[in-house]
Amino acid sequence: MRNLTEIFQLLAPIVSEISTLAGVPGVSVGIIHHNEVVFQHNYGFLDLEAKIPVTNDTVYPIGSLTKGFTAATIASLVEDGILEWNSPIKQILPNFRSQWSEVNDLTTILDLLSMQTGLSGADSVWCHAPPVIDNLQIMEVFSSLPQAKPFRSTIQYNNLGYALASSAVESRTGQSLIINLKQRILEPLGMYSTDFDTAGLAPDKVSKTYVVMEDGTPQHFTRSLVDENSWIAACGGLWSSTNDLLVYYKALLQSAQSQFMDSTTANPQSPLKQVATLLTGHTFLDSQQKSLRERSYGLGWVRTQLPGILGAVGYNEYFVSKMPVAGTGSAPRLAVYRQGNLPSASAAVYMFPETSSAVVVLCNAFGLTDAPDWIAQLFVEKLFDDSTNADYAKLAREAVQRTLEQSRTLGQELSSLQDAQTRPKDLKLFVGRYYNSFGTFFLDIRMTDGQLSVAFQGLKLETYSLKHSHENVFSWYTSSDDLTRRG
Repeated sequence: MRNLTEIFQLLAPIVSEISTLAGVPGVSVGIIHHNEVVFQHNYGFLDLEAKIPVTNDTVYPIGSLTKGFTAATIASLVEDGILEWNSPIKQILPNFRSQWSEVNDLTTILDLLSMQTGLSGADSVWCHAPPVIDNLQIMEVFSSLPQAKPFRSTIQYNNLGYALASSAVESRTGQSLIINLKQRILEPLGMYSTDFDTAGLAPDKVSKTYVVMEDGTPQHFTRSLVDENSWIAACGGLWSSTNDLLVYYKALLQSAQSQFMDSTTANPQSPLKQVATLLTGHTFLDSQQKSLRERSYGLGWVRTQLPGILGAVGYNEYFVSKMPVAGTGSAPRLAVYRQGNLPSASAAVYMFPETSSAVVVLCNAFGLTDAPDWIAQLFVEKLFDDSTNADYAKLAREAVQRTLEQSRTLGQELSSLQDAQTRPKDLKLFVGRYYNSFGTFFLDIRMTDGQLSVAFQGLKLETYSLKHSHENVFSWYTSSDDLTRRG
């Protein structure tokens, strides 16, 4: 019989190498197999400056792993008849609207959570630390989004759908999403280290978060991430530990086995309801067209039939020439997974329902490559003893190199446009507030001591100096490191 503990312990040098390449100070790993916790290990520090090591109880931001919790909370409300999967969302949110008639009239909570509206994601207005729009503006911004794909045709990634679903929870229950989540799921499972707010936790339990400079140096990130009162928290605002997450994913796998087998939507032993709806694929990924095996999206979850390529909702695949084919040489199995990235943290979870297995990896930085995903795939390969034989450290190195090349290329392209022989109009003519055509987003152009600047949404934290490029064209790009520091 294979000794998984020994096998996993031998991976420590590879985990350390990937973490160093990415610039990640701290990593926690937890693994379930056949419904039992078979491995937990921690690498590095929750506080790099004070050299405080991470532990199984260290609490990290988990980014988009939050989406699975949001969907599970809504599933519990559906089970109790408080919400409905397939009723038009505008029956719950009368102010919901879209310029596209099908989206406006037909969109349901299921469409929002499975990202089938076809609307552009608008990540540039929320994926900041903190986001640049508030709750009152979310509905307005959503209403003005352009349609990137036909309604209900395929996945079009859109985080604001989760924000609107959170608003629907609040509208129907009179309580916030986090209160519903705590009462319905976290407290019954004893998950007291999982929350949108870490204020009540001991300081030595909460990891600092870091951003990573181009030279691989981590810097402590002091700006707030997602406010617990923002509906955007439903997309990626939770903090948790590997100890808590192993409890949750074990319960989720057990509920899946029971509810799928018995064709039920609930079982008395679990607070998790409607699991079949949560984990079933509701729309296909674009990459489905490149594979005979399933690649679909559930409610906050990606499904991929192995052998197949993993990491579909991260960014590693954009920075390597070829992703490894996971599950090569082993029995076909379904992977249900999620990655999560924020300006200063990253995470990954891979579940395998047939063997009641899960691999959880949490990191306290947004690195130069998606470290938790490489690390998770490394452990998955060894867990099932398949013959993928990928060199994950080599892949991480390639991804870091291409990331840095892309940043430098952007700077070079902008520099190539500069023409010192041309002059702009009188700078005073540019000063003012400029709205998009729907009046839902604006830029303030200001002038101080003869220097123009742009402030997105008029925010001090989102103010950049404008550099003249040519004629009446200006750039606010400074450097990759400056943007990284800003989150």
